[in-house]
Amino acid sequence: MSNYWDLECRTCGDTCDLHWNRGGDYIQQLIQYIPDIAKMGPVDDILSMRADFQFPSGLLWFAKAHEGHDLIAVDEYGAYHGDCSKRYVCACCETRLHCRKPLGHEGDCGKPEASDG
Repeated sequence: MSNYWDLECRTCGDTCDLHWNRGGDYIQQLIQYIPDIAKMGPVDDILSMRADFQFPSGLLWFAKAHEGHDLIAVDEYGAYHGDCSKRYVCACCETRLHCRKPLGHEGDCGKPEASDG
């Protein structure tokens, strides 16, 4: 079964439109290189001239616009990389939400508890 992943800026709410099938782990690894990608400039133009090389079209722009922001891999269903992401019903509003606790957490699914401090 396919599951398409993207790169999301949690600071701004923008996504990069990568649409990588089963690419969550790879996109998450890519985040550490965003500062380097943001510096590429004309390298994107040079690489895109090769017919056999496809540089993700919005990645350079996204890297420049969101360098230093809170970035994470997100799948087509709204699940963040590393989160439990099981669906639960909010006790207050009865909305179905993704559990944002870490994968393999103890206890019930729901919002992560606020830290005391």
